[in-house]
Amino acid sequence: MKKLLFTLSVIILSFSLISCDDDNDDKKRINFSEVPEVAKTFMTKHFTDFSENDVLYVEIDVEDYDTYEVTFKNGIEIDFYPNGVWKSIDLNGNLLPNSIAQLLPENSLTYISSNYPNAVIEEIEKTSRTFEESSGFKIELKGDRDIYFDSLGNVIRDKGQESQGKETANISDYPAIQSFLNTYFKGLTPIKTEKEWGKIEIEYSNDVEVEFLVKDKDATFKSIEAENNPELMRNVIKGMIGSTAILDYLDKNHKGQTIEEFSIAAAGITIAEGYVVELDGTQDYKVYFDKAGTHLATVID
Repeated sequence: MKKLLFTLSVIILSFSLISCDDDNDDKKRINFSEVPEVAKTFMTKHFTDFSENDVLYVEIDVEDYDTYEVTFKNGIEIDFYPNGVWKSIDLNGNLLPNSIAQLLPENSLTYISSNYPNAVIEEIEKTSRTFEESSGFKIELKGDRDIYFDSLGNVIRDKGQESQGKETANISDYPAIQSFLNTYFKGLTPIKTEKEWGKIEIEYSNDVEVEFLVKDKDATFKSIEAENNPELMRNVIKGMIGSTAILDYLDKNHKGQTIEEFSIAAAGITIAEGYVVELDGTQDYKVYFDKAGTHLATVID
């Protein structure tokens, strides 16, 4: 009888251990050396003096397309797709490196800096399931405020705001917008004017779009896209900064590339204050300048 009880105890214990192991079958600890080189390069580039010694542990999540999960000793957690491209970054109280912020669509950062000027970004997550899909973003601010953006940085949903939906904007209500349009679009009639999420988007023919941030009757220039109208883009850039400094830099260092978009940089997130130019060509770039037009940084987009 004692032998039977002992045997049953061993069987029950063994079953319990197997059950516990099954609970963790979705994640497997691995060595840092097994992390894809693309992921290692990302960490080295964006985190000052990064080395393997900064890593607490690495896991593979087999239930999530074999995602690599790297946990730093300071609490930062970064998930990477199987090809090594970053999927999400949980800062856990640490500051977001400017170089990572610059990888995000400028529209999303401008929205955050305009609507939540003192907010702290806690987490960034690409919302697609796999790296093959076109990806939007979820940005979580401190205080559990989640904001969802599409791949261009346009707001899809802000849990802290109630959207009234898109509505036709009356430009005559905004003197600053009227002044801008009279300067650069005199005699032209827009084909669409829409207001949503604290911004007004004005669209002209030939794929020209201008956006302004608005609050009550105040409006400030946000961005212009006019890939098919290089002369217009150059005129706006020169007019906004009052010199040819930005254009001189682009002509010298990015000759032959098309200016796709010119916008106000997200203050306090990507740079303190200034502008960003997005270039289209064999290689896409974001080029950052301060308010005087002095070059600050160039990021491969």
